Amino acid sequence: MNIPRNLFIVTSVIDCAAPSVFSQDERISQTVKTIQSVRAHDPDAIVILSEGSPFRWATINPSESLFILQLDVTYFNKSKGEAALCLQTLKHPIFNQILEQFSIHRVFKLSGRYELNKNCVLNLINVTNNAHILCKQQPSHLGEGIMVTVTVLYSFTPQHIEYMKHRYQYVVNSPSDQNIEHLIFDDASPFIQPLESALGVQGFIGPTGTFWEI
Repeated sequence: MNIPRNLFIVTSVIDCAAPSVFSQDERISQTVKTIQSVRAHDPDAIVILSEGSPFRWATINPSESLFILQLDVTYFNKSKGEAALCLQTLKHPIFNQILEQFSIHRVFKLSGRYELNKNCVLNLINVTNNAHILCKQQPSHLGEGIMVTVTVLYSFTPQHIEYMKHRYQYVVNSPSDQNIEHLIFDDASPFIQPLESALGVQGFIGPTGTFWEI
């Protein structure tokens, strides 16, 4: 019988139209470190590297636990692009193949260029009996009582896949100019369980180069 394994979807946009202080080579190196951090903290994990730009990965070799999807998602709006990239990943035949081949415990969405730290192991990876979508939320700048979701890292169970497809499609189709952090879980679903503890992810913000950890 297959042992339960986590599945990490690492979203990447190496050829980035948005402002960034990092060169393409630096973005490649940071994304490789993203995958290395998954391997360090969850050695048995399955990884899908979903590339949403015309860039073609040649420095990473696919394996039985690492899959590369070249999806070429083009959106002028960064939030819609992220949602579309995640949606296409969940709809891809390789994603369905992984679900059939392996016993997937939880699915993690992790933004490329960011790295997991030990708090992710404690508060997300080691979770065994939780049927919720686990995420970190924080107050919005738009007003009191409005919360936003940190979309760099969150996790859900295979039972939530259809719900997540619906949420990603909702962001893509939304006429609102709000970002994905405001939109992704704005339905106040009972599936959502915000974390009180640290999320366990760190990295450098693209437009400024500022180190960030949560």
